[in-house]
Amino acid sequence: MPVKTFFNRIYNQARNNLYLSALVFILLLSIIISPHFIHFNTVKNIMSFIYNINCSVSSNNLFYIFILCICVNLFFLLLVFVNGLSLTGFVISYFYIAFFGFYVGIFSGYVYLTFGFNLIKYCLFSFYPSALVFAISLLLACRESIAFSGVISKLFMPDKMYNLYHDFKLYCMRFLFILSLSVVSAIYYAVSLYFIK
Repeated sequence: MPVKTFFNRIYNQARNNLYLSALVFILLLSIIISPHFIHFNTVKNIMSFIYNINCSVSSNNLFYIFILCICVNLFFLLLVFVNGLSLTGFVISYFYIAFFGFYVGIFSGYVYLTFGFNLIKYCLFSFYPSALVFAISLLLACRESIAFSGVISKLFMPDKMYNLYHDFKLYCMRFLFILSLSVVSAIYYAVSLYFIK
């Protein structure tokens, strides 16, 4: 396949998935710029607290690790789902994905500055793979939230009746699939963290 044709396809896909493309851009940008904030003492303290939780969790049984991880994942996805039921989902979804990107970037910077390459096994085989799977689920959730917020806006159009039943049913079904991805992320993180401790 010619290089020009390949990049034209990428460009066309990006145009067809404008919201998702914007979310991916924000995620990558926040991951790139976030390590610069690690030098603030407050940020260091927060990351230290999160890391200590990870350490204490890894010393417990597999089921406990999974439950804690899935609760965190479901909490974020529930926030995105609820925001999609209002007009605020169109804007706030971008903040959720940026927050997650900042977390991944800052935590990575903290681990590197504090421990160097001593925790490379944890990052490569536990944190990054599970974060990638959850990032995919969060990106999809935010895209659905933005799209459904657009559907909600149709209710405010004058002189026009709109039935949300089909759209809301589709919204819930898609979120069930997204939730299954977050469960996969939690299972992988729990198993990998348990065995590399």
